[in-house]
Amino acid sequence: MGAIFGGQKGGPLANVLPAVVTKVLPTQLTKIDIQWGDNPYITIGDVASLRLQPLKDQAGRPTKVHNALTMGAFQLESIDLASSKGSRWVDLNCGSWEGDSGTLHVFNWSG
Repeated sequence: MGAIFGGQKGGPLANVLPAVVTKVLPTQLTKIDIQWGDNPYITIGDVASLRLQPLKDQAGRPTKVHNALTMGAFQLESIDLASSKGSRWVDLNCGSWEGDSGTLHVFNWSG
């Protein structure tokens, strides 16, 4: 996974990361737990917990963004917007973050 998300295996991150990342840190091994459903939840060791509440319109349909310029770099046609209130990321090397902005999307980065 480190080589895929680090861009070493090609794909969309191979071109994006060098433009936005100035310092690459070593990969760490930890447990990742993903719970799907109406309110997805992800934990990454003791570093992060992410809670997503999909945003929906009055009819209950997901709020989507289609064909935004930056999405093309990641080969995404659309994303669903979500609140991430209650999410946190804390890492001594990367700093900390608490958020209220998230997205849900499906991607296929196979060669």
